[in-house]
Amino acid sequence: MHVLKMDPRGSTIHHTRIVEVIALSRVWLGVAEVSKIRELSELAPERVLQALQAGERVLWQGWTLKTLPPRRIGLPLQTSEWAAGILALSAYGLLSELRVDAECVQRICQRMQDMEIRQARARKDEAQDAGCQASELEDG
Repeated sequence: MHVLKMDPRGSTIHHTRIVEVIALSRVWLGVAEVSKIRELSELAPERVLQALQAGERVLWQGWTLKTLPPRRIGLPLQTSEWAAGILALSAYGLLSELRVDAECVQRICQRMQDMEIRQARARKDEAQDAGCQASELEDG
C-alpha cells in the first residue's frame, strides 16, 4: 500500500512508503503503545506469565520483562510458526526466549535469578577487596 502525503507547506503531494516503515518499526520495537507495568517484589514465574500474557511489562529488581512482537520461528518455512517472545533487560545484560509459555518464563526467571546472584557475589568480592586494600594502607 502506498501512502500519499500532503507537503507541510501544502504545495505538493509526494509519494512515500517511509511512513509505513516507521509505523511498522514502532510496532516491532514495542514503542507504539505504552503497556501497563506490574512491579513484583519476588520473581514468581506464574505471576510473570500472567502479566506477560495480559500485555503488561514486568519490573523486578532492576529487570524489565516484556513480550516481543510475533515472529516466524523454526526452519524450514513450511514447518515454521509465528510466536511472540520474551525480552528481559537490566544493567547486567539482555536475555530472551522464543515463546511466552510456562517453560520459557521459568527458564528466563531462573537465568535472571542466577545473574542477580553472580552480581551480588561480585559486589561482595569487590567490597572485601576494597576493605583489604584499605587495611593494608593503614598498616603500611
